[in-house]
Amino acid sequence: MVFALLPLLGVRGVPPLRALRHGFDVEEAGPSGGERVPQAAVLGLLAATVGALCLWQAPSAEIGFGFAGGLGVATALLAGTAVALARSTRALLPRGASYPLRQGISNLFRPLNQTLSMTLTIGGGAFLLAGILGVQDSLRARFSVDDAAGRPNLLLFDVQPDQRAGVVEILANGGASVVEAAPIVPSRIAAIGGRGMDELRADTASRVPRRWALNRTYRNTYRADPTDTEEVVAGGWWSGPWRGGGL
Repeated sequence: MVFALLPLLGVRGVPPLRALRHGFDVEEAGPSGGERVPQAAVLGLLAATVGALCLWQAPSAEIGFGFAGGLGVATALLAGTAVALARSTRALLPRGASYPLRQGISNLFRPLNQTLSMTLTIGGGAFLLAGILGVQDSLRARFSVDDAAGRPNLLLFDVQPDQRAGVVEILANGGASVVEAAPIVPSRIAAIGGRGMDELRADTASRVPRRWALNRTYRNTYRADPTDTEEVVAGGWWSGPWRGGGL
């Protein structure tokens, strides 16, 4: 709603009958002295709103002020370009130019022209596209996809032992192969610290895990040796015979 205040200021002094007539008077092309103060106030409110949005969305105040300042500098440069374009074309317009060319260039600085607004709109769109492309290049530089041969790109869950041969055959018919088959052991939490699930769910005062962590099904795996991508950070890898009970 703040951005709609500026165009609505010009409607205040328009009589209802004028809206039914065609054309405009030249003396209405620019704001009067009494309208400049409200316009300046609205422009200040717009700048404050943009600055507040930048500070709200930015992770820190320094970044927010920097982004708001960059927008202000870009807007000032685009506005200066529009003014310089209108003045230079008027001064450099050749006298012997054709009528369509003279009429088209004259529209850049005619009363109620849209040179400034169009320049700001096109420049703002180009500024936005440049920002998106910059973010895209930055993200691509941080993330790299390793598509080397032998890297899996499909993961299948809940393949039963009697279904494995059929799944392998289907993959082979499609030109794919099984890189690794890992056993999955589904499990659920039965107790934590000697406290059963019913007691943990009823406890809302102490720091217990969230309800989804208590109710979900965990899928675990096991293997004889760690893979190349795994590292034991504490203790040692158990390799002796197991003498305890089963799972």
